[in-house]
Amino acid sequence: MRRAVCFCLCLALLSALSLAQDVQPTEAPSTSLVVWLPDRLTPLDSPALARLREQTQAFTEASGMAVELRLKRVGDVGGIMATLRSASIAAPAALPDLTLLRRQDLLSAERDGLLQRLDGLLSAALIAELGRPLALGQVNNVLYGLVYTLDIEHVAYRPQPDVDASAWHFDAVLERGLPLAFSPAYANGLNDTFMAQYLAAGGSFNAEGSLVYDAEAAARLLNFYAQARAREVVSSALLSLNNPADVLALLQSGQVDQAIINSSAYLSLQAQDRSLRPAPIPSVDGRLLGVLNGWSWTLLASTPERQAAAMRYVVWLMDAARLAEFSAAAAQIPSLPAARQQDASLSREDAAFYQALLEAASLPFSQADSGALTRAMHDALISVIDGTRSADEALRWLKEQVED
Repeated sequence: MRRAVCFCLCLALLSALSLAQDVQPTEAPSTSLVVWLPDRLTPLDSPALARLREQTQAFTEASGMAVELRLKRVGDVGGIMATLRSASIAAPAALPDLTLLRRQDLLSAERDGLLQRLDGLLSAALIAELGRPLALGQVNNVLYGLVYTLDIEHVAYRPQPDVDASAWHFDAVLERGLPLAFSPAYANGLNDTFMAQYLAAGGSFNAEGSLVYDAEAAARLLNFYAQARAREVVSSALLSLNNPADVLALLQSGQVDQAIINSSAYLSLQAQDRSLRPAPIPSVDGRLLGVLNGWSWTLLASTPERQAAAMRYVVWLMDAARLAEFSAAAAQIPSLPAARQQDASLSREDAAFYQALLEAASLPFSQADSGALTRAMHDALISVIDGTRSADEALRWLKEQVED
């Protein structure tokens, strides 16, 4: 009898041990969100980072949810994108719940399968209020990023006595004859400025998203830069301007009085030099032309609970008053119209200019769109700017590249 009882007890014990191995206890999900911030938007000890920390602390006090902010480099080895990729493979638990990405990095992160869709996680009212800037966070009409602040490429200029700067079509820019600085450097094929001008001159993309060669549009662009070189509006010295900081330095020092820069640089400089005014990128017919970019909140949290918590934090920051305060501290343009109206750093004239430019600005050039045509077009334009080819020679050379 005792043996039977012992045998039953042993079976019960083994069964309990087996059940304990099959059903492991799970830890309660942490209420602390992890957010990675780009150092270009919120540098260490900057007013922007200080303001975001203040708003985050207020969120924690209101919600009871802790948020850990971590500063990450952008573009460097070990920066946000490189760390996201390596962590997704080696240590998925180390991924943040949220991070801010520029358009190009958002596209790369989506292709790598790192991002969660935002469809259904945000109110229809908030999405509708964003309007045109919403496109910065969309990939094939699916929302992967909620645009937070905007950074638009456009002209900044100092008005000159007796010079009419109201028109920015090619002929007007040539007639004024004032040097125009910009960086013709590119990362993925065709410079964003050239691309925007080419599209405004009649160029287009096909249904597959590849650039279509339009001989008339190319001729308009090449002839403009050939004439601009002849009138010393542009020169081969542009080829030494490898990044936006080089262009900004020329404008800031007064070596040039008009340059194509980002709105963040314009707003920072305009706070010191009130004479500066914004204008569109020159185009064939003078239409409003700019390149729209900015920082978008992207979601990496994989569980519904953490996704909901992350979106609660983002919506808190997207409150119009908070967004206006942060954008002013960061020298950025708020993504929401209501926040732009409350942004004390934006003059009425600048706010009106940006509102109009937003509706016409093109998205930044995507690496996925790069190809032989875009590289050939860039080479043709550079050859005209540096004087190695005339416009007609560059057009013939470009035609040969397209036909090969």
